[in-house]
Amino acid sequence: MSASLWQFQFSTSLGAPPTGSQLRFDAPPPYHGITRVWVRFVTNDGIDVFRSLLAIGIGTILYVQDKDDHEKSVELRVTAPAYDAGGYAEIPVEWIATTLPLTGQAVGLVITDAPTPVTPGIPPATRTLETLGNAKLQLGITDPARDAEVQLLLEHASAIVLDYIGARADPTWDAITAPDVVQRATLEMVAHLSEHRGDDVAPDLHNIKIWESLSLLLMRTRDPALA
Repeated sequence: MSASLWQFQFSTSLGAPPTGSQLRFDAPPPYHGITRVWVRFVTNDGIDVFRSLLAIGIGTILYVQDKDDHEKSVELRVTAPAYDAGGYAEIPVEWIATTLPLTGQAVGLVITDAPTPVTPGIPPATRTLETLGNAKLQLGITDPARDAEVQLLLEHASAIVLDYIGARADPTWDAITAPDVVQRATLEMVAHLSEHRGDDVAPDLHNIKIWESLSLLLMRTRDPALA
């Protein structure tokens, strides 16, 4: 695996567009709710990285670190291809980890290779309705070593929610575009699957409660023919 390192000016402003050679997030510290990174195409030292930024693919890991202090850093995963937003790149991401919050000064942006080649505009093979970062928050998990475990729960929960909604589920829904109630239902199912793994003494009561909860959340989105 290879990585690229560029220097930008971090801005604590929570909106686009970034100016100068800025890099911005769309969520405040501790950045758990982050979904977008905005980066100007020209670095602090005047390097035009337009093509490199737009080549970022799904699954790429981004590290944003304070220039002078490695304890101030954020780790993110790219959830959709980066694109030209007009003088800067917009990169859809999900949060993985934070050490300490960043301050408004120079930061290094480290971009690793995506684990597998990705064609821009083509979604990942497994569709999830929430981000890995939010699923980890739901479960109170911060250890990156458990990412694969939580990702599997998230994939199973998303599949269950989509099956429950039926024909009215929008095929374009993903971790960014799914309605709030659908994302909430997905997180509740993640928690249910994590807590009840088939070894409960009396699982029926737990199952009844989760389906009642899903019914209340998804009553307006579910296929009427399945009601």
